Amino acid sequence: MIDPTKKVDYSIEFAHIYTNESFSNEHVKAAGILREEEKRLTDGGESFVKVVMIDNYNPSDHILDVDNFFGNLERLDAKTDAFIYEADLLDYKECALDLMSERHKKSYTNYINSNGKIPCSFLIYVWYLIRLGIIEIKDYSKINNLNDKNNVFKANKIISILPERFKGVEKKAMEAIKKSDIDSNIIKNIRHIYY
Repeated sequence: MIDPTKKVDYSIEFAHIYTNESFSNEHVKAAGILREEEKRLTDGGESFVKVVMIDNYNPSDHILDVDNFFGNLERLDAKTDAFIYEADLLDYKECALDLMSERHKKSYTNYINSNGKIPCSFLIYVWYLIRLGIIEIKDYSKINNLNDKNNVFKANKIISILPERFKGVEKKAMEAIKKSDIDSNIIKNIRHIYY
């Protein structure tokens, strides 16, 4: 069970995947970068949690074998501590909107109302704020803990290891954070590693 009162130094996201995808070379690369970051943080005496977000919100086909996916990562010495399904982030829409500047809130609300769908950049914004403990998790049962020895999910800082193809949407999420009612210095606690 996740302990909501604890925080580690870093939350490391890696191996992002959609439910209409399978394990690929992209995830092998992410695992290699994760191992380097683990070593760097361990050598520096930093604590961390390794997390994955599985996008089950955007795809219409769901072919991902979740157990096989995490088994493949573990065989690469990239054991995951916890994962969350992206669709579960929808529960935090109103709370996240309330933290936005009025202009961004209006822009996202208009987009959502016009398209009937929440954009990826908004869900990333929510994901970061949850990992930093700014938005409190409502239902810890939706955090899928894969490591009984690690019951912490929140962190003081974030590292996101992502393919270059996500750079544009990540930039939009960072812009939303910068223009929110949250201390803009929080951006200094978010680091991206693109490959």
